[in-house]
Order: sequence, then C-alpha cells, then structure tokens
Amino acid sequence: MDISKSSNKQILCFLLLTFLLSSLFWFLIERSGNYYLYMTGLMWCPGMAGIICLRFFKEPVGNIGFNWNKTSINLLSFLFPLLYMGIAYGLIWSLGLARVDYEFIGSITDKMGMEQGFLGLPMYLITLALFGMGNYLFAATGEELGWRGYLLKKLLVNNGRIRSSLIVGIIWAVWHFPLFHVVGLEFNLANWFLLSNFFGMVIGLSFIYTWFYLRSQNIWTSALLHTSHNMFLQRFFTALTLEDENSYLYTDETGVMLMLVTVSFGIIMIARRKMQGKHQ
Repeated sequence: MDISKSSNKQILCFLLLTFLLSSLFWFLIERSGNYYLYMTGLMWCPGMAGIICLRFFKEPVGNIGFNWNKTSINLLSFLFPLLYMGIAYGLIWSLGLARVDYEFIGSITDKMGMEQGFLGLPMYLITLALFGMGNYLFAATGEELGWRGYLLKKLLVNNGRIRSSLIVGIIWAVWHFPLFHVVGLEFNLANWFLLSNFFGMVIGLSFIYTWFYLRSQNIWTSALLHTSHNMFLQRFFTALTLEDENSYLYTDETGVMLMLVTVSFGIIMIARRKMQGKHQ
C-alpha cells in the first residue's frame, strides 16, 4: 500500500477515535458540572486513540516513542515554560495590566516556613517542580501520546515540520473548544476574543513542542513541557496575579499576552533552529 495513503488513513482513524472517546467525557463533564473529576480521562483520549490505532494497524506500540533519551533536552523542555511564562507575566505586571498578589506571596512564605518573601517564593517554585508534578504528568502524558507520539509523527511522513505543527496545533485547539462550552463559556463576540487568544497560543505551543520532539524523538519532552505548562501556570503565575475587571484579557491561557509570547517563540524556534534527521 502507498505510504502516503496508509498514513492518511491512520490519521483519519486517530482523529475519529479521539473525538469519539472525548465526546463521552465532554458529556460527563457537562452532565455532572464537575470539570476536574473527568478531566484526566479526557486528556487520555488522544493517547488511547493513538495506542488503539497502532494495534489496529499492526504497528508496535513502542513506535509512539516511550524510549527515554536526550536527558538534557527533556530537562530543558520541563524548564522552558518558566521562560515564556516569566516573560509574559513579567510584561503583564510591569505594564500594569494586572497586579502581583502580595497576599499570595505572604501565604506561601508562611507555608514554606520562611520569613522573607524573596526566599519563600523560590522555595515554593522548587518544591512544586520536584514534588507537585505527579497528577499533572500522568494527565499530560495521555495527551502527548496522541498529539505528538502519534499524530505529529504520522504527519511528518508526508509533511514538513511547519505544516505538521500547524495542523496539529489547529486540531489540538479545536479539541479544547467543547470544554469552553461545557463549563459555561458563551460563544459571543466578547468571548471570541478570548477563544482567539487561546487558539493562537495553542498553535504557538504546537511549534514549540515540535522543536523539542524532533530533538528527542520521544514523547517525554512534550509530556514534561505540557506538565510544566499546566502546573506552573495554574499554581504559580496565575495564582500570583490579582484578578480585576480587565485582567482576564491579558492573563492565563485565554489572555493576549501568553498568546503573543508563545507564538513569537514558536516562530523563532521552528524557523531558525535546525531540526534533527531528515527534517533538518
């Protein structure tokens, strides 16, 4: 069978299965009103779809990229979100688009047993990185088995890194959109600005993930990056920022600042840095 046709058939199978499995969890989240109860199951839908497709098409499950190598790249992928989030939130705070929550700093300082905030906050960040990643890593691995371990790898058979990254980014972003509906976000004009920011951020991240994936050829770089992104955004940067009536326009995954920074990094990384193997 022609490799191109075979790859396209496998991609279609993966997408249909991913959205079919995900629809069950979108329904359960909407029905129960409990976002977090079913979120891990939802995040494993792409991974399960990838594994099922590998078995169905009689490919080794190991093709998905479980091998651990390039430890330095894996470590860099885990730390990288601190860089782009630090830039995004540094701009937000310095430009006065939102304010730092000093009560949060004080609370964290007390919990860490420190007397000074400049010691408590770094200790909290280190502790979070070392001991707080368990659930985040398990859930993120489920997604990355599918998005990078299966879909990106199949797309790269017939497409370059730029087109492959763009396709994965669009599908990855669209896959998230039902969540906005089930948690009660209305698709009106005002919210389309937020959704557009999220869409752009995910595409920017897709290019970043591709850069790391092609350097390691395993899913652990993207799983660690995904873990770090979710964990540090939710439990550090967003928590460190006071909410006001306009801050939501700039902060978190639907804010414009993180979108601009991730898209900028994605363009620079995918366009200017050499890729491994035949995709160089």
